[in-house]
Amino acid sequence: MSQIGMQDFSIHIWHWLPLFFAFVIGGVTGSFIGVVTRRLPVITGQSEHPKELEGQNTTEKLTLAYPRSHCAECKKPLRLHHNIPLISYLFLKGFCAYCKKPIGIWSFAIELLCALWWSLCYIQNGLCATSLVFALYGSALLCLAFIDWQTQLLPDAITQPLLWGGLIASALGLSSVPLTVSLWGAVLGYLVLWTVSRSYYILRGHLGMGDGDLKLVGALGAWMGPIPLIALILLACVSGILGALILRLKGRMKAGDYIPFGPFLVFSALLIHTYLNKSAYPYTDLLSQLSKLSN
Repeated sequence: MSQIGMQDFSIHIWHWLPLFFAFVIGGVTGSFIGVVTRRLPVITGQSEHPKELEGQNTTEKLTLAYPRSHCAECKKPLRLHHNIPLISYLFLKGFCAYCKKPIGIWSFAIELLCALWWSLCYIQNGLCATSLVFALYGSALLCLAFIDWQTQLLPDAITQPLLWGGLIASALGLSSVPLTVSLWGAVLGYLVLWTVSRSYYILRGHLGMGDGDLKLVGALGAWMGPIPLIALILLACVSGILGALILRLKGRMKAGDYIPFGPFLVFSALLIHTYLNKSAYPYTDLLSQLSKLSN
């Protein structure tokens, strides 16, 4: 490779560094979210202690920081090098370093999804405040999805800040949705599903979806406006039906069982936001340039 080629290659490497850091920060954020998904429902009094905290001293108030992370089986506290996002799970091959029992893949999945989402936000928007805002937005949605799937809860401690975050992002110009449209999205998103839910209750005697789902859709409306909510709800319903069918075929869901709707709303929202973002993908051209340099 010529000296000019080496210089060009070095320049391209520097272009990739922000993407690498976005992936790392996303993984760290995902590690924190893994703690939130297990502890926040307990802190808010909506769920029992998770398995990793069973048998521990619960006389002191549980927080996101206390007690330290423990193995769910042997209850031994994890060391610092056991908590490195993504790397520790792969290095330990999915087993506890002490008792060699399997580690749940949920935490690894959250870390990986957050890392990928933060990377995508940087690729689409570059190094700017908008990237950070939407990275945090997606992280909050992933947190809600995993909490809802495990506990069938959508805590107000996340849905309400998510709603205000969408409105504030619109007011500050960090979102492509004007503030007026954002307000209408939040109002209509909540009211329409509230009407459907209450009508279902009148006809069938029980609610078709929880109030947490209504608040989540209202928050999503604040981020995307009322029109994309139509596609959001349709996509969430279709994916939810497919998910239920798969679970039934695998024997993991019986007739009359409830499947959380929140994860499918989150999946649909992230998919729609990715599609609606029309920003250029500079790393597609960068890949082709790197391939030319290697020849």
